Amino acid sequence: MSQYSGRYVTASADITFEKFDGEYVVLNLATGNYYALSPSASVLLDGILAGHDVAGMLAVLGEADGGAAAYHDLFGKLLANELVVADAAQPATEPDATWRDAARGVCGDPTIEVFEDLAQLILADPIHDAAEEAGWPVARTGR
Repeated sequence: MSQYSGRYVTASADITFEKFDGEYVVLNLATGNYYALSPSASVLLDGILAGHDVAGMLAVLGEADGGAAAYHDLFGKLLANELVVADAAQPATEPDATWRDAARGVCGDPTIEVFEDLAQLILADPIHDAAEEAGWPVARTGR
């Protein structure tokens, strides 16, 4: 049995995401970090967003791809990067047929790439980060 079970949701309103050609780009507006999920990793995020039970999804993905450990590791990284959190308020649903079909079609390693190179730019607030004596923009310290 998986150490992860139940329903998970995005960690906060600061987590935003968009899917491009089967791959998610996830942005944490609080840290400025952004993440690229491979197509096989994106299938797991699809299920999380749909409210499916994580243990059930990990079992299906492990059977379909033969890489149960890789999916457990991926989910651990989603948690460690504070992109998802457990949601005890609502019950999880079992993975539905549409999601299972998508999971059976995955290929390639489920990976997540973390990018920190644009964090300062993403966190900049050029409208409010201004100082008359210093000019515009002035990055706030302490973020």
